[in-house]
Amino acid sequence: MIKRAAELRHASETALRGGEGTVEMLHLVEKDEASDLGRTFAFICIPPGASIGYHQHVGEMEIYHIIKGCATVKDDDTMDQLQPGDSMVCYDGHYHSIANNSDEPLEFLALVLYTRSS
Repeated sequence: MIKRAAELRHASETALRGGEGTVEMLHLVEKDEASDLGRTFAFICIPPGASIGYHQHVGEMEIYHIIKGCATVKDDDTMDQLQPGDSMVCYDGHYHSIANNSDEPLEFLALVLYTRSS
C-alpha cells in the first residue's frame, strides 16, 4: 500500500487527553490499516504552550520519537526533557504526558500498539 501526502488525514484536537491548546496530527496509518496490531501511527505537532494531558494506556503501549523541538514529558511520576532523536515508551498500565514548554513547535512520531486483545 502506498499513501500519498494528499491522502493522509489531518486532525486538530483541542485539550487532547485534558491537555492545553490545540495539537495537530497527521495520521500516517489509520487504525483499520494496522492489521489489528495498533490504533495510531501519527506525526504530531504541539505548538508552544500546548500539551497532551496525563493519561493511562490500558491494553496498549505508546512510543514517542522526538523529531524537532524540546518535549517536557511525565513518565509515571518522573519528569524529564526529550530532545530530537530521543524516544520514550509508555507501557501497558502506565501513565504519561507530553508538553511543549519552549518557543518552537514540538514535532514527534507517536505509535500506539496493542499489547493484548482490546
